[in-house]
Amino acid sequence: MTILLKSRFNKQLSLNLFIVLILSTALSAFAQKSSRDYFLPAAKKNKAIFNMPDHNSKQSEFARVMYYLKKEDHYEITDTIKYHNKSTRIETRTVEFTPTEVHLIKLISTTDSESNKITRYDPPKVILKVPGIGQILTWSYKDSLGRKTNFAAEWVKFKLNNVNTRAIKITETINLSNGLLFDGKRIYYYMEGIGLWKMEGETRNLLHVIWEFEKLEYNSTIRK
Repeated sequence: MTILLKSRFNKQLSLNLFIVLILSTALSAFAQKSSRDYFLPAAKKNKAIFNMPDHNSKQSEFARVMYYLKKEDHYEITDTIKYHNKSTRIETRTVEFTPTEVHLIKLISTTDSESNKITRYDPPKVILKVPGIGQILTWSYKDSLGRKTNFAAEWVKFKLNNVNTRAIKITETINLSNGLLFDGKRIYYYMEGIGLWKMEGETRNLLHVIWEFEKLEYNSTIRK
């Protein structure tokens, strides 16, 4: 009887140790991922293409292209929005990374009404944080006009092409200078090896897709 109990105990102990080992390995792999893994496209890719679905979920005449250029210890991301192949807005964002955050340090924007408007962020504006398992991270940023932008980062899981996957979901809300909450949200999803995967808008509890990822490419003309 004693031998039988010892045998069962040893089997249960071995099983428990095996489960702990598997969980520890999974958690370790999860924890080793950095902000770069979710903000930047996979190695050897420097161009991301997006489309804006119309109300019938078909591709519209709007398109978005983002180029990623490594510059020593930071990246420059040129983000162009086009309508009927004509550029309507161009933004160049300079970003830096910590293991768990992405910092926006400079923005250059060009529209039909204003060219090369430069905005510098000192201290840098945090635009992405990598949450821990089960965490929701919140932070905020107040601009010179008194508007307060609030961010919340969390993990979401879903099926993509019948494959279980996950993304960092960033929800952005705005408090106007009078303190009232603007009736609208912007929601960003960042996936490992892709960067920005989807952008949604929510107004009066109605959710719609603004931009959705189409594909990654490599453009050899983009140089340091």
